[in-house]
Amino acid sequence: MPTKEQSLQQLKNPNTVLREPYLFWRRPESEEESTGFNQVFSVLRRRIGLIASTTVILTTVAVAFSATRTPKYEGKFQILVEPLKTADSELLLLLSETLKQNANEITKQNKTELDYQALMEVLKSPKVINPVVKDLKNRYPEINYDQLVASSASGKVSPEQVGTLHISRIGKGKELSRVIEVRYRESDPKKIEYVLDRVSEAYQNYSKEQQQTNLRQGIKFVEQQIPKMRLRVNTLQGQMQVFQQKQSMFNPELQGQQLLTRVDQLKAQRIETERRLAEFKSLSASLQKQLAMSENTAIAASALSESPQYQQTLTRLREVETRIAIESARLTENNPIMVNLREQRQKLLPLVQQEAKLALGSNASSSSVLPSQVGVYQNSVRRDLIKQLADSANQIQLLETSLEANKKATLEVNQQIQQYPALSRQYTNLQRELQVSTDTLNQLLAKQEALRVDAAQTGCPLGSDYASDTSTK
Repeated sequence: MPTKEQSLQQLKNPNTVLREPYLFWRRPESEEESTGFNQVFSVLRRRIGLIASTTVILTTVAVAFSATRTPKYEGKFQILVEPLKTADSELLLLLSETLKQNANEITKQNKTELDYQALMEVLKSPKVINPVVKDLKNRYPEINYDQLVASSASGKVSPEQVGTLHISRIGKGKELSRVIEVRYRESDPKKIEYVLDRVSEAYQNYSKEQQQTNLRQGIKFVEQQIPKMRLRVNTLQGQMQVFQQKQSMFNPELQGQQLLTRVDQLKAQRIETERRLAEFKSLSASLQKQLAMSENTAIAASALSESPQYQQTLTRLREVETRIAIESARLTENNPIMVNLREQRQKLLPLVQQEAKLALGSNASSSSVLPSQVGVYQNSVRRDLIKQLADSANQIQLLETSLEANKKATLEVNQQIQQYPALSRQYTNLQRELQVSTDTLNQLLAKQEALRVDAAQTGCPLGSDYASDTSTK
């Protein structure tokens, strides 16, 4: 019988009349589910024997397989592979800068990058594994090289393969680490431990041999560089010595300061010299005007006044001239006394000229001064003034010479100052190259000694971190 809701739908939509028979005759859902379960139970009842027998057979097979299966064990150890030390790389870079060579040329036989794939192949090579196999045969005769390092056609060892070393590089995500892992699977855990111990020992021996080889190569390389560096140091020392001797430069900073100080001193000296020269020139002009004589005449008169021989001869000449003047008043010119006095005067004049030349020396041209003029000069006041004029003339000459020397010295110092930056830069470059070369030579000698000590001592392993590990699988 239709429900109330269905009746309402019928009133709203006349087309539902065609659906009423279907809705009226459809079975309830609960009745359909009950029928399905009954069919499943019926099938299970008919096939219960087959199911039970199949279960018993599978259980028996599993128990038998587990009872007859040989257990497998796996052991492993790891090797940490380190590249060339940073200190060695820095030394090689320093050598390249010092020797003005390409760093690649120096480090081509000292590369820091490692070929891990090639290293893993070396670890499986007959040179390393054959001694291990020979030792293992004493305890496990069935072991041979081909079995221990056997690989598939693809060149890779299957991790599940028994009795074979599996060597691989451990990865961290997408990046591979510097750790190489060696794995070994076998049914006997003691055999695994023994085999891995022998292999690890062989790898450590190989590491020691490689380290000794690297040490020898390092010593050889350093010993090849030491003569070159010594030659470079000697060459730079020779260049520095020649430069210092030629340029007289030993301390650029101090000498540069000294040049600047010298310029200031020369300037101060020039100013003082010019001041004094002006004073003496003013004094000389005043004395020349007062004495009515030149500087040269004053110098000659001063020199003659200080000559005893000249003064004695001049005194005798004055006495003769005085007598001539007295006698001429009462005697005639033809008088024998007058004639005699004039003869004495004529004899004394050459003597006076001769003594004047001896007294004046290089100023002998001033000896043309007449004796009567010299007599005037003998006044004590005039003698002092003449002396002052002569002294001022000498001072003027000295100051002019000093001023000329000052100008010349100033010009030379200015030229040195102009050339000094280039010379200082050249000195600094030579000094820096010599210092770097000397430091490098000392480092090479220290490195040589350190390498020899390392080679003499027991070599350390390549960096193996042995961690034996066995687990049932």
